[in-house]
Amino acid sequence: MSKFFQAIAWTVLLLAGAAFNCRTLQPCHAQEGNAAVKSPDIDSALIDVDQLKLILDTDHDHVRLIEASTSLKKYRAGHIPSAIYVHWLDDMINPQQPELFSNPTRDQLQALMSQRGIGNQHRIIIYDRFASRLSTRLYWTLKFYGHKHVQVLNGGFQAWRSKYEISKKTPNYPATEFRIAATRAELLAKIDFVKSHLDDPNTVFIDGRPEKQYTGQDPGKIYHTKKQHAKKGHIPGATHVFWKDNFNSDGTFKSVPQLKKLYANAGVRSGNRIVTYCNEGLHAAPPWFVLTELLGHKDVRLYDNSMAEWANGDNPVETETYGDGATPSNSSR
Repeated sequence: MSKFFQAIAWTVLLLAGAAFNCRTLQPCHAQEGNAAVKSPDIDSALIDVDQLKLILDTDHDHVRLIEASTSLKKYRAGHIPSAIYVHWLDDMINPQQPELFSNPTRDQLQALMSQRGIGNQHRIIIYDRFASRLSTRLYWTLKFYGHKHVQVLNGGFQAWRSKYEISKKTPNYPATEFRIAATRAELLAKIDFVKSHLDDPNTVFIDGRPEKQYTGQDPGKIYHTKKQHAKKGHIPGATHVFWKDNFNSDGTFKSVPQLKKLYANAGVRSGNRIVTYCNEGLHAAPPWFVLTELLGHKDVRLYDNSMAEWANGDNPVETETYGDGATPSNSSR
């Protein structure tokens, strides 16, 4: 065989092998226009829209995509193809404690996932239109209840719509049997845990609310009821990292170096025990997600009931006033 025909034969074999690897989702690159899209890692907490497109095109049966939504009307007007609708209040909180935005019960979550056609075997990907607040909250809930493969779409619905088509078709998956074997208690902070660690120098409390609520200049309040707390201020000793500061202006998460600097400036160090909180546990989810899944801190808990519980009971709070500099002003105990 001439060198010319040998070269052609080798080229055909190489192209065939590359196509086979991409179809089977082995490590390779799929071409999306002129950009190479890496096959997404199932253990990565965060994926981008190009990776999601690849997943939906090649591995749809093993994936369930959830839109954590505030509006059925918006969902019906257009959503990411194959996305399942989950409402942030009706489906994502315990109806017996709506003012606390508490986690759904085990039975409630099992019934929701089963009815929506989501099984224990599925890779769950979550997005929202709410700057990843709902996505990271549902992510934390699913992790707390032990689901292994969960991911958040970086940039959410807006990132997808800027590049790909949306759909009005509602998926109709057959019901499954979603079962929760055990919870991960180490991801949750309850009020007794908070009280017992107030004076622990290795425990850092991160308040994710707007700055004026943290300082006590404005009252804290429940996001969906607008009910104000009885006390103003923050948990004693807590530091402030506004939840929005985890994101770029387009709603994507900031880079790891930027996030490391953000939390280092707030006093977070390697080996710290960290508790994130806000008004009712919703805005505490983005910092929990960043600290745990993007920065790799090993002991991060979300105070689920947050200031909805703390500031409306017999618990101490601190306030601060701002003049030329930040100075503590008083403590209510």
